[in-house]
Amino acid sequence: VATQFSVGGVIGASISIVLRNILKFLAIGFLMAIPTILLAVALFGSLPVSYAELQSGVKLDFTEISATTKVLFALVFVVGFLSYFVIQAAINYAAFQSLRGERVGIGACLARGLAAMPRLVIACIVLLLFMFLIAIAVGIVIALLVAGIGVASGSLGASTGMSILSAVFFLAVFVFLFVIWWVFVPA
Repeated sequence: VATQFSVGGVIGASISIVLRNILKFLAIGFLMAIPTILLAVALFGSLPVSYAELQSGVKLDFTEISATTKVLFALVFVVGFLSYFVIQAAINYAAFQSLRGERVGIGACLARGLAAMPRLVIACIVLLLFMFLIAIAVGIVIALLVAGIGVASGSLGASTGMSILSAVFFLAVFVFLFVIWWVFVPA
């Protein structure tokens, strides 16, 4: 007997999976965040001013930043980026196994997430490039439309409302693509 699809059923199943696995999901997130946290602590320790001085309004002179600090900054970004996708892949794996009625350990989830990393990196780079190409194309089309309306009306100032509307449209397209990029995990 096939069960019928319902939005309420999907939401109920999702909440049930999250509640059943909340500690596992938190542990996965914490374990994968440890390298990023350690690198961030090292990064703040390598800055020429302290964190308290930065909070009090002292300006950071970027000419005083050492090569080590620049490398640490890049590592924090890259490791954080990769960790995010491994966390998503590991949690998705746990959720799918839970849907199948199987219990899976944290180690198996992390192993599956790490095994998916090469595919995730390639897929995310392709999707990111695709997102930027679409954003650039939409931006060019909107700019041409706004300029054309301004020229046709005889006044570039008359298209101010249209340029605001086009900026909102461009922002909406960009946010939509950004959300797709962050939710995208082909694990």
